[in-house]
Amino acid sequence: MGEALGVRLLGLLFFVLGCGARTELDVPHDASAPDVKHHDASMDVAEEDVVDAGPDVILSPFCTPTDAGKPEKTCIMQGTVGTIVTQSGCYVDVVVHEYDTGTIEYACDGVSTWASATFNGTTFAGAVTNGSFVDICIGTIYPWQDGPACNYKQSTWASSQRIYGDVATGGLVFVYDEKQIAGNSCDIACTAQGDIAVQ
Repeated sequence: MGEALGVRLLGLLFFVLGCGARTELDVPHDASAPDVKHHDASMDVAEEDVVDAGPDVILSPFCTPTDAGKPEKTCIMQGTVGTIVTQSGCYVDVVVHEYDTGTIEYACDGVSTWASATFNGTTFAGAVTNGSFVDICIGTIYPWQDGPACNYKQSTWASSQRIYGDVATGGLVFVYDEKQIAGNSCDIACTAQGDIAVQ
């Protein structure tokens, strides 16, 4: 019995290593190429995809667009990305990269909830609450092809890249999350997280 269990565990380990998290070696194309579609996803969010990240923030592989329009009075801050940590071997379809510098702009008129961030020419949309707490997100949809260990299965993935936190404290959090939305893949979803210092 112990020997059979060991064989099963070894087989499971081989499967996970052979068809686990996506790596850049399996990417069928340059992720920065024009066929990667960036969007503000307004897809239905399943309850199991939602994680509570604190006040006014819902972490999900999908972005929920805000209806707030840009007010006349806004405050602008510069943000610098620190180290972004992800699982070993994972591929993440990100706009924000380590050590990038961008801008965070938000309503500071005490009435509007509009907020946005721009990194590498791409704008994230979101909201500000309680005067200084921002929750800003951008979504992407990208095609994927597994490697030979998984018979080159093809799939489509949705991802969200969220920047949130209190700008008054001088630090924000960057979080990446994703989910397979079409096709077949034996890969697992990847996540990433980092800090953004604002001034």
